[in-house]
Amino acid sequence: MSWTVHKTLITVQGRIVNTTRVTGNTTLDGTHHNVFCDTDGGPITITLPAGVDGTHYRIINTGSSANDVTVTPDGAEDILGANSSVVLVDGNVLVVVFESTEGWW
Repeated sequence: MSWTVHKTLITVQGRIVNTTRVTGNTTLDGTHHNVFCDTDGGPITITLPAGVDGTHYRIINTGSSANDVTVTPDGAEDILGANSSVVLVDGNVLVVVFESTEGWW
């Protein structure tokens, strides 16, 4: 996989990478890549979609009010080796890539 940086524009294999700001619960899809979670209004749950090999997301808790971002996998898929959620506190960043035999890592 190749990355190209053009000042503030990032492409992955020639595709422009999307940046999204969310303030509430969100299920990710192919239009997301960098997901900035503003938790100042309350906690947020991010649900990963059914995995496709090579799909990757960068999820950031940009809040400053002690509200968490909870990242949950789709169905029976694993995230970081377990079928459970990952919690991001203020300032935490999670980068995950899907691989069909391993799940989200």
